[in-house]
Amino acid sequence: MKKHTTAFAILSALFLGSAIAEEQTICPMMVDTEIDKSDEGFVEYKGVTVWMCCGSCTSGWEDAPDYYLKVALEMDLLPQFADQKEALEEELKDIELMAQRFCPLRPESVISPKSAFVEYEGKKIYFFKERDIERRWAPDPAAKFAEARAAGLLPQFDEAPAAE
Repeated sequence: MKKHTTAFAILSALFLGSAIAEEQTICPMMVDTEIDKSDEGFVEYKGVTVWMCCGSCTSGWEDAPDYYLKVALEMDLLPQFADQKEALEEELKDIELMAQRFCPLRPESVISPKSAFVEYEGKKIYFFKERDIERRWAPDPAAKFAEARAAGLLPQFDEAPAAE
């Protein structure tokens, strides 16, 4: 009996260990922030729970869930979708990802085409929080632009102009 119990314990530990390794740990919106499952920051996507670090991320996700899922899949942030990844990528193939992925003022925060933006040198720059535009961008846009561009956060300014 003891052999079976020991074997069961080892198999359980291996199974549980791999299940734990496959759990989501990072917010798909603020990619440098760990999630807290004791918090109520989560959304459901096709019956699967996606944990967020805060209410701002939950609200942002709800504005463009398919877009954010496509970005999160590209960045391998949501292991709970690993077994569905190919099917989801096929389903989301018509969603075109923007060159800019992150906010220039909050570089850990993912943006979407529905995020607040400003026009700068003829191109859109997207922000995670609309209030940052007035508070942090507007006082010195040239300096903030230079910082963000140097950090590689504005790849749309590195793209060649479209041929006519």
